[in-house]
Amino acid sequence: MFTYTVAATFGYLTFGSLVTSDILESYDANDPVVLVGIVALAAKTHTTYPILLFCGRTAIDDIYIQARGLPAELAARGERKRRIMTALVWFITTLTLAAVTPNIGVVIQLLGSLAAVFIFVFPGLCLLQETLRKDPSIILLRNKFFVFISGVFLALGMGTFGLVLTQSIAEDINNPSEMETVNLCN
Repeated sequence: MFTYTVAATFGYLTFGSLVTSDILESYDANDPVVLVGIVALAAKTHTTYPILLFCGRTAIDDIYIQARGLPAELAARGERKRRIMTALVWFITTLTLAAVTPNIGVVIQLLGSLAAVFIFVFPGLCLLQETLRKDPSIILLRNKFFVFISGVFLALGMGTFGLVLTQSIAEDINNPSEMETVNLCN
């Protein structure tokens, strides 16, 4: 949370209301420091894709097993096939979205709303769950404070999520010039 908040604050202090959804677009791409940042971002994306795929594939597999009520033996028997199919669908979906998305700014705006969930909502939920696990009756003053802080995190995260998502969708609807038509044949 602090890293994102500091980066966003300095981006706003540097560029004011002219800051773009992708802060790297606000800087000169010929600057070597910016190029290093772009390369680092590409390396981060390249290395996190397999981790995200693993987490997503595991979550989808668990949901499938629970929804179908599969016993452990049957679930283990079909695990390899489910793993391959999930990874294949995930990869094809990623490639399709990358091919048809007109520019990365649209994606960054939509994903920016999810950043609020990861930065505020999940930590707030974790703090709340941990506090309730240790003190279910919330007797201690310290735990009351933690419940209050987790409520602030949840409200701030959900409010930011809703606001950024709504602004992103409204901007995409009101500025169709940025949503160029995609021609895959060129």
